[in-house]
Amino acid sequence: MISARVMEYQKPLNIENVDKPQIQHGHQVLLRVGSTGLCHSDLHLINGDWKNTIPLQLPIIPGHEIAGWVEEIGDLVPKEFLQKGDLVAVFGGWGCGICIYCKDGNEQLCPYPQWPGIMRNGGFAEYILIDSYRFLVKVVEEEIRQKKK
Repeated sequence: MISARVMEYQKPLNIENVDKPQIQHGHQVLLRVGSTGLCHSDLHLINGDWKNTIPLQLPIIPGHEIAGWVEEIGDLVPKEFLQKGDLVAVFGGWGCGICIYCKDGNEQLCPYPQWPGIMRNGGFAEYILIDSYRFLVKVVEEEIRQKKK
């Protein structure tokens, strides 16, 4: 798949082919990226502004403001929750799921975060592997139609 990766701080992104991610456990979801926003935090990442405070493994695919379509779902994802082809937005703050913040619904405050595009590969690629279906917000087309009226 085509991706844009940070290979070295303060250098342009490299556009290159990398392996398409594969589902490795039952809670994961493979998303075909429809769009990814460019956030100022992406610029901080690319410029190396956080290299002394957030340990990063380069190369990395940036982009944490992601929307796309479900391509594959793991076998533990509830079928009534997601189906192939569903349009979804990706929640940015991936928490551990077990700390007090995550249990309270504030995964963005988790002390063990795994933010896509910062600590894990993000959305500047054709596909992204979402670690858990709970990090997806399904876009319900009927709700969109109602808001347009």
